[in-house]
Amino acid sequence: LQPLLQHAADMLRADWDAKRVRRARGPAIGRPCDLRQRHPHPTGLRQINPVVDHVALYDAASGRPPMLRTPPWAAARDLLHNQPARQQIRSRTIFAVWGNVALAWQDIL
Repeated sequence: LQPLLQHAADMLRADWDAKRVRRARGPAIGRPCDLRQRHPHPTGLRQINPVVDHVALYDAASGRPPMLRTPPWAAARDLLHNQPARQQIRSRTIFAVWGNVALAWQDIL
């Protein structure tokens, strides 16, 4: 599932970067990817640390009960819920059928 979501995010970024950004008045000032190059943020690009559990930090800061990582309906929707070995087999089989993520994404849509 993660490769499909990454492909969708990459397509969204490509579409976003293809559009022209306009001022409130006047002509377009450029594409988002070009503007990032010409006027970078002073602190640079921020990266999310994959080791830190950001959801747990958010839960602790908010004072609310912890967010459920797996929604209660997940077991009913996925027959291989809590079976990582079988999920891996399913993923390999799906990508063996389509060949790559782009073709799988097009077929899903």
